[in-house]
Formats: sequence, structure tokens, C-alpha cells
Amino acid sequence: MRNPLEGLTEAEFQSQVMVVARRFGWRVAHAGRAKVGGKWVTRMATGWPDLTLLRPPELVFLELKRTGGRIRPEQTVWVDELDTVAGVTAAIVGPDDAEWVWQLLSRRTSAR
Repeated sequence: MRNPLEGLTEAEFQSQVMVVARRFGWRVAHAGRAKVGGKWVTRMATGWPDLTLLRPPELVFLELKRTGGRIRPEQTVWVDELDTVAGVTAAIVGPDDAEWVWQLLSRRTSAR
């Protein structure tokens, strides 16, 4: 069966993740970029994950990629280190991982 999200850009996939997260009660923060002097820059540390999702007691960091998107070494370092923190889930995901992401965002927590 063909993945209905296959072929989405990173921005389109991010929009889908944000809609689903909000639907399940997550607070969503995006590490956005701005164009300054003709260059795209971020105020966050290089490699910081795209989305920070909070629904106490859970905290999730997601680095989003389009299918086949390039993962930079500094992105891997941030995600790997964040994922070692108790109570934190961090992952690099793309449209092929949507089912896992939806399950993560929809699961019930003991605090709810």
C-alpha cells in the first residue's frame, strides 16, 4: 500500500505533524528560521530539532525530514543526546515514520 504522505515536502509534513499534535493536546513550538541579509538563520543552536512538543509529563523533540532528506551530523548529536534524558523522546522522522509519530502523539499518559 502506498504511503499517502510520500512525496510531502518537509514543510508539508511539519504542518501535518503540528495539526495532529494539537488535536491530541500537545503544546507545539517550532524552531523557525528567518531570512537575514539574504541568508536563512535560526536563533536556536545549530542542529536543534524542528519541533518541541509538550504535554506534561511528556516532552518530545522531532527533527523532520522529507523522504530522502539529508540529516546533518549536528542534528543527530542533538537528537541522540536529548533522547537520553529521562521523560524525553527525541527522533528524526519523515513521512515514512508517520504511523509511529501518530501513535506517539495519540497515546494516553498516566497524568491525563
